Amino acid sequence: MEDAFPLATQVAVIDKGALLCAGTPTEVGTALKTAGHRMFLAMPAAMCIWTTSERETAPCPITVRDGKDWLEGFVGCPLPTPRKYIYPDETAIQAEEPWFRYEQDLPDVVKGLSFKVQKGKFLALLGGNGAGKTSALRLLSGQRKPYRGTVQLNGSVGLLHPV
Repeated sequence: MEDAFPLATQVAVIDKGALLCAGTPTEVGTALKTAGHRMFLAMPAAMCIWTTSERETAPCPITVRDGKDWLEGFVGCPLPTPRKYIYPDETAIQAEEPWFRYEQDLPDVVKGLSFKVQKGKFLALLGGNGAGKTSALRLLSGQRKPYRGTVQLNGSVGLLHPV
C-alpha cells in the first residue's frame, strides 16, 4: 500500500464484499478517517499519522513527503533535518564471477554473480522461489565458498533468514 497508494488516481475500498468508499486517495483517506473504519490502518503511514489529529482540516497526506509537509505546518516549525552519514569510499562486498553448487554432481545454484557494494549502500537480491537468493547470500556472508570466482568481504555481513 505504501508504494501503490500514492500512484493511484482512483481507489475503491471493499470490506466484507461491499464497496465501503471510492474516490481519489485523499478522498478515500478522509472518508475512512471520518467513518473511523479499521481499514484505515492498512493505509500509508502518512495517512495513519494524520488521523491522530482531531482538529486538522488540511487535506489527507498520501506520501511521506506530503506527511512531512503537513506535520511541519501542524507543529508550526520545520522538522529537524536528518543527520547525513558520510561513508568512506570503500568496497564492503565484491563478488567476481562466483559459481556455487551444493554437491559436485548437482547443477550450479549461483552462476557468475558479479557486483560491488560500497560501504553505506544497500543491495536487494530479488527473485522467485529457487532462484538462488539464499545461496548467494550464504556465499556473500562467507558461510559457503564458491568453487570458481571470488567473494571479498571488507568487514562482516549479517544474514537474517526467516524460520
